[in-house]
Amino acid sequence: MENETNNQTQLNSDLDNVDAQEFDMSKEQKPSNKIIYILGLVVVVVGFAAWRVLRASNNGGVEPTPTPTPTVTQEVTLLPTLTPTLAPQPQGKIAFIRNGNVWFSPTAKDSDTVQVTKDGKCLTGFDFNEVNDLYSPNYEYPCYRSLSWSPNGRKFLYSRAIIQYPVYENKMYIYDYSSQDTYELNTEIGYRSGAVWSADSTKFVGRKESSIILVNVSARESETLLDFDETGSCGGASGGLVPVYDEEARSFQMNNGHTLIWVEDQNLLVIDTNCWHTDIKTFNYSSGEVYEWPKAVIRAVASPDNSQAVAFVNAGDESELHIYDIFGNLLHQYSFFNESPNAEGKFPVWNEDGSVVHFVSNEEIWSFNLESEAFTRLYETEFAYIVHLSMADDTIYFTKINYDQSDKPPEDINDLRNIYKLELQNNSVSKIYDSAGQAEWCR
Repeated sequence: MENETNNQTQLNSDLDNVDAQEFDMSKEQKPSNKIIYILGLVVVVVGFAAWRVLRASNNGGVEPTPTPTPTVTQEVTLLPTLTPTLAPQPQGKIAFIRNGNVWFSPTAKDSDTVQVTKDGKCLTGFDFNEVNDLYSPNYEYPCYRSLSWSPNGRKFLYSRAIIQYPVYENKMYIYDYSSQDTYELNTEIGYRSGAVWSADSTKFVGRKESSIILVNVSARESETLLDFDETGSCGGASGGLVPVYDEEARSFQMNNGHTLIWVEDQNLLVIDTNCWHTDIKTFNYSSGEVYEWPKAVIRAVASPDNSQAVAFVNAGDESELHIYDIFGNLLHQYSFFNESPNAEGKFPVWNEDGSVVHFVSNEEIWSFNLESEAFTRLYETEFAYIVHLSMADDTIYFTKINYDQSDKPPEDINDLRNIYKLELQNNSVSKIYDSAGQAEWCR
């Protein structure tokens, strides 16, 4: 009996041990939260796969082609800030002379004009000369003359002159478009010289009597690039200080000043060598070589790429448009006489791609297309003279000098000149500035 009792006790003890072991095992094998998450994810994936199979069966067993997600690659490549180049020339800027002073407008609207200089006077009126039967201009000084924009459209160059005994003074200034500041350049380039900028807008060349001066704009320093011998004499009037603007008096010289072409990458300068603006020569200021142009050529104007130049030549009673290479070799000649018997080409200006030349003849504006070899009359006026063409896009800007039928200037000097624009797309002409001239457009 005692043994049976002991056996039962041992059995109960063993059963308790087994229960305890099973309890411990259940604790160890209890799934964790991580395992539950994984199992749930598997269920989702399996469910998604089953849904795709069902959708494919509804489409004939073919899985539909997913629509690609649009990329932003094109938008990124079009961002202009990613291109490390100079800022493009802002369109619409114009500088001009009004009431003897330099003015500027960022929009070519009269309401947005800014007066850059304050002390200008220049042309103040006319006196009738009975001996010579003409009207002589009267001047007070200083006089300002607009010259040119830098290629990047950030700076404008102009000159200031006092040409009145005992003071003969000539200075050049830069107007900074961004800061609207003005500073003087240390140079003695002539008042009517003109200027040609380098492609990077850091320097320009101009003329001082029988020298060509190179001006470094950033350093505000200048040096002589070329000295040349002048041919002939003009009674003391030389390439710099001449008191009369081309466009302010009836007696102005219609050739519009000097020839000045600079081909910097070839070390070439093309200039006229006397005060009558003839005897044009091409100088290689590196090698010293000189190339002479035909004697009759006057006021050659370079194409935008400097590969050729246009000039008008009077052949007997006819006026011809000539195209030369940069060394003065005649490439083409076209008779303008057949188009207009009284033609006399002046103030040529190229369009931007060098395919068309626009110019003035008497009281008209004409164009010549180099490809079609066709002359076209664009605009004509009466009792006025058209001068100082400037070209931008499909628009020509010009100054109109007003005289009456007897060549008498207006009594009010402010009515003498106005700036107009000719829009070539619709061949319309409109006045944009009163009492103003010498417009220089920023192309």
